[in-house]
Amino acid sequence: MVALHAYRLRTGGSAVSLGALVDEGIVGSIPKDLFTGKALRYSAARRVVWTPGPDGMETGDSAFDEDGFRNTCVWVVWGVR
Repeated sequence: MVALHAYRLRTGGSAVSLGALVDEGIVGSIPKDLFTGKALRYSAARRVVWTPGPDGMETGDSAFDEDGFRNTCVWVVWGVR
């Protein structure tokens, strides 16, 4: 979350992917999801960073339905446009 804010301050815009944080030299690598061991998920359009959660199930866009973020851990990226 701090890295996304640092990117915005440095470039004046939102990162299109977590890889952009690496390209800009803000982080050395994309942070790993503690549940799956893979890279954290990020949606610039939805302004969220998420992980499938402890069950490890990737629900894709269904995680963002009207019921909220089912079976996921979500961090909303406020102030990033």
